[in-house]
Amino acid sequence: MEVWRLLAHNHWFTLNMYGHQVRLCARCSGYLLGFVALLLIPDDLSDILGLNNVGIQWPVFFLLAFPLILDWITQSWGLRTSTNYVRFVTGSLMGMDVFLFSKISLSLQTGRYMFVCAALIVVLIGLLGRLRDSSVSMR
Repeated sequence: MEVWRLLAHNHWFTLNMYGHQVRLCARCSGYLLGFVALLLIPDDLSDILGLNNVGIQWPVFFLLAFPLILDWITQSWGLRTSTNYVRFVTGSLMGMDVFLFSKISLSLQTGRYMFVCAALIVVLIGLLGRLRDSSVSMR
């Protein structure tokens, strides 16, 4: 099994710019768009939406991250094939999620700890799916 493939950026779309082809990772492009889109929203709107309320923040964080996690896990387990459109949309949601997460008042150490724990859980689930596929194909 090639573990590096779990994190590879090999799904891109191609833009033609001034006669040159530019490849952009679909999920990363969406991530940046989602992050920048919320960067442009005034703080007053965050207050109106209740995004400064801790009771609302955590469910919102989960709901915004869940589509990306579900897409990545089902794709890495070989249950379905994702598309660049789905990757772009889930990346956009995750970009919004990271932006909102960066706005809450946590210590830097706590925020990093939460991010690393969540990332490790998702990667471990992906690895388990790959190992499951390997053991099924060996039978």
